[in-house]
Amino acid sequence: MNNRQLLIRLKSQHAESLQGYIYRLCRVNGYQVKMFSALVRQRSNVLITSLKPSDRKIVKGAIQDLTNGSLRSDTFDERLFKQDFGELFEYQKIKLCIECYRSKKIIHRLWSFKHYLVCSHHGLLLVDRCDQCHVQFSGATLIDESCCQCKKPIGSIAQKNYEVDPISYQISQLREFNEQTLDDIRSMVQPLTPYGMLYSREKYRGWLNSKETEISSLYEAQTDFLSVFKNRELTRKLIFDYIENAPGNIAVKFETSFYHNLRKDIYQDFKADLQYVLFDKAEQFTPFNVTLNWIDVILHIPSEKVKRRLNDLDPGIITGRGNFSVCHMSQLQDIVYVDASLLEPVNLKSKVK
Repeated sequence: MNNRQLLIRLKSQHAESLQGYIYRLCRVNGYQVKMFSALVRQRSNVLITSLKPSDRKIVKGAIQDLTNGSLRSDTFDERLFKQDFGELFEYQKIKLCIECYRSKKIIHRLWSFKHYLVCSHHGLLLVDRCDQCHVQFSGATLIDESCCQCKKPIGSIAQKNYEVDPISYQISQLREFNEQTLDDIRSMVQPLTPYGMLYSREKYRGWLNSKETEISSLYEAQTDFLSVFKNRELTRKLIFDYIENAPGNIAVKFETSFYHNLRKDIYQDFKADLQYVLFDKAEQFTPFNVTLNWIDVILHIPSEKVKRRLNDLDPGIITGRGNFSVCHMSQLQDIVYVDASLLEPVNLKSKVK
């Protein structure tokens, strides 16, 4: 085994991310990230980018050896959570609060959270690119402490004042990073999915796939989705507009990804609003079909009961096969009004006040 150690062995700092610590070690020792990664692999026989929890411990141990124990045991490693909480973190986008970076020269662990967009200490929007040439930050940017394109120093990049949004604030309050605390953050973010898809598909896709999206756009999308999430009347209006303006039957209107997301229990409130719009506003819609898989999963109406009632009215009223059989929404509305018990187990009346 290679027992070589780094010539300059910096101590890791409180609240510093492991990736940020690696960049600092590379900078003071004159390494590129690839060279440092090769040293870790020589010592541990593990790739520094491995996502296996057991490998993450080995990687930390190798860096401990290379720095003669200068790495804090509690240094935050976002890759450790990739398998279970990967959607919460940025693995390809480097974000900074320039004010914080100027004072401490470290990459704060909070900046690796995908939805942490505003520094809670300074009230400044984080930045991920040079304000002069607009090239995104990379590992080389942090090692050289300047833009890799135009060479503008990181410390001179401008930031803008922004109000701290609720999600950034909640992330800033984390003191421990474990399954429970990360699950709490996920429970704030996940319910925004259907509201984001309703508000703007383009904004939602940019928010979801955030690597190339400018942080100001991510902030705007995040605050817009939160405003819809908190406003039931606006939610119902957007549901109505979405259904009325999209072509096809209900399954086509809401896309496959929407359907699979809404299967989860965390979207009960949204599904209650969807029920309300579909049944209370049905006469205002242009006629459309609804598939039985939607009746079961999204509307919480037992599709077998629906099939029996519809067949009693007219044996030829249902078309298609299995879960992809369809009926007209107006027909579904009629039998539900006749037998309100079909709406169990979701009590629509208790949701609509």
